[in-house]
Amino acid sequence: MTYLCKSSLRMVLLEILFVTALACRASVPIPALLPEKPVMTLTAFPPTATLVPSATTMPPTPFSLPSAQAGRVVHSEHFNDLATLGFSVDSAGDMQIRDGLMILSDSFSKTGDPWADGHVAERSIFSPRVGDVSVFLFKAEKNTYFGFHYELYESTDGGGYYRGINLDCCLPGLTLDIDSGYGSDHATRQAFPVDRFQPGTWYFYSLRIQPDGTFTAQLWERDRPDRVIFDLNHTLDPGWAKPGFTFIVAVEQGTMEVDEYQEVESAGVP
Repeated sequence: MTYLCKSSLRMVLLEILFVTALACRASVPIPALLPEKPVMTLTAFPPTATLVPSATTMPPTPFSLPSAQAGRVVHSEHFNDLATLGFSVDSAGDMQIRDGLMILSDSFSKTGDPWADGHVAERSIFSPRVGDVSVFLFKAEKNTYFGFHYELYESTDGGGYYRGINLDCCLPGLTLDIDSGYGSDHATRQAFPVDRFQPGTWYFYSLRIQPDGTFTAQLWERDRPDRVIFDLNHTLDPGWAKPGFTFIVAVEQGTMEVDEYQEVESAGVP
């Protein structure tokens, strides 16, 4: 009898504990279901393009020209390499390409006549276009006899005819000469003195021929562009504006350095 009472009591306790557990569980809120984590979709982006530097060469900057501030360089000589030099030997002598310079040298005359002892000369293998501005940057040492000749030999019925606009130094000083004539009889028809020229100074020399034969020639100091020592505007005739003119750069005695040559298209400049 006692056993039955203990068993009943145990059952009652178990029921009480079960009911209590249910009550406690009912009082605790059930957490809401979390939303499912979205699945990331991997998008394949195209590979980044590799930028390849352009091989385009920037055009050289034109010299600062007193009479042709605007324009683009259509031809230039930097005197860095004999293989690309736009000049050829016209009279053999001491010509060197060194440190970006064309250096022409000839021994001093022993007879007092620099023209009787030979000379060194280079002739351009190009012909400047009519209307463009040709510019040389040069320096001549003391007692150097040199020339920049813009010339053309033309076959005519009367024989070979010569025309030349020639910057020559130095008897009696630096002059711009207008030479013309047949064969070896050509002579200076007009001479324009270039005052204030100083040896050992870097100068720009520019020359421009227009279609009607009018030409402009100027010289100014490289380090002082405002110091223009020569400025000439002179009219000849259309025969001086023919294609085929070339430059001769020559030294009769002494040493001259030419740093650069440019041909500048001066469109829009009268």
